[in-house]
Amino acid sequence: MIAIITGDIINSRKADAALWMKVLKGSLNTFGRSPKVWEIYRGDSFQLAIQDPEKVLQALIILKSALKSIKGLDVRMAAGIGTISFSAAKITESQGSAFQLSGQQFDRLQEEKKTMLIKTPWEAWNQTIDVTLSLALTIMDNWSPGAAAVVHEMYQHPNLSQQELGQRLGIGQSSVSERQGRAYIQEIQQLENYFRQQTAQLIAG
Repeated sequence: MIAIITGDIINSRKADAALWMKVLKGSLNTFGRSPKVWEIYRGDSFQLAIQDPEKVLQALIILKSALKSIKGLDVRMAAGIGTISFSAAKITESQGSAFQLSGQQFDRLQEEKKTMLIKTPWEAWNQTIDVTLSLALTIMDNWSPGAAAVVHEMYQHPNLSQQELGQRLGIGQSSVSERQGRAYIQEIQQLENYFRQQTAQLIAG
């Protein structure tokens, strides 16, 4: 199985394209090479394949925190977990149920006025995801650029101390701790770990 993320940037025209494009590409590059694993198309839309489907929520958090670290920006993303029936040289030309689910969920984003949705082959699990993710988005959608930057650095460098994170961001240890609290990072990480464990069990059968 595989996970496919389809997304686009919110307010892309109101921000410096050179800046957010650099940030977006930097985050996408951590998952693999373009255009096989990820591709940007239509200016501010993108598609990304996650080879370990249980890690798709982690990937969504990494991408959201990266884009929200830029003032005024956010990102809409829909993820589908399923199969891949045809693997092309470009991710946007590949096919399978994971792509179909991702596309269907992406169409729902604007209808339901949400910034993140996940669909899996397991309906009972989908109901739990919808409820928990909706609650999590009340936090993540309101991350300040500073809080989002701390979240992003934590996920990219999980072994760093608060002091080391602060050095990377040019802020003090106390500011890192304060931003982590405002981002509710502990609760977000608990949700992400729960999602990973439950999804891995369902994939294993």
